[in-house]
Amino acid sequence: GTLSLEDVVVDLQCLPQELSEVGRKCDFEGSGHYCHSGILSRGKWMYEDIRKRRILHEVFSRGSPYENYDLVIVGHSLGAGCACILATMMRHIYPRLRCF
Repeated sequence: GTLSLEDVVVDLQCLPQELSEVGRKCDFEGSGHYCHSGILSRGKWMYEDIRKRRILHEVFSRGSPYENYDLVIVGHSLGAGCACILATMMRHIYPRLRCF
């Protein structure tokens, strides 16, 4: 949700942004599809942070007690939009991923 002044600024970045570039990077067809630019910028930031820190790689790696678990991404309000775009970006890595 929108909890801080920074979140309000993200909410106000509401111009549509095409997903073709993100789609090429994350293996989905983004041409002709658009996203709220603030939500997309947050989703890209989360995707890169997760990738850089290897958080999910560690959680789902072979030998981990969670290796057979499915990934679920959840959000509400502003977070729901971020969850949706993040799930779209990560589906090529986690094909059984679910988003609510």
